[in-house]
Amino acid sequence: MALLSIEMIRDIQGVADKYAQRERERVASANAAAAAAVERERRQSDQRRADGRPGNHA
Repeated sequence: MALLSIEMIRDIQGVADKYAQRERERVASANAAAAAAVERERRQSDQRRADGRPGNHA
């Protein structure tokens, strides 16, 4: 049975930490983009309603 050295374990943990940070950043970016899209659609819908135009605001 091969044992990993402390240095190897730390290296592996470092790679895992970097991957986890990139994933958190990716998810945060996707969430921000989705929130912006929802807000943009809400504003457009509000404007259509104010203008008396049909839209998805039944």
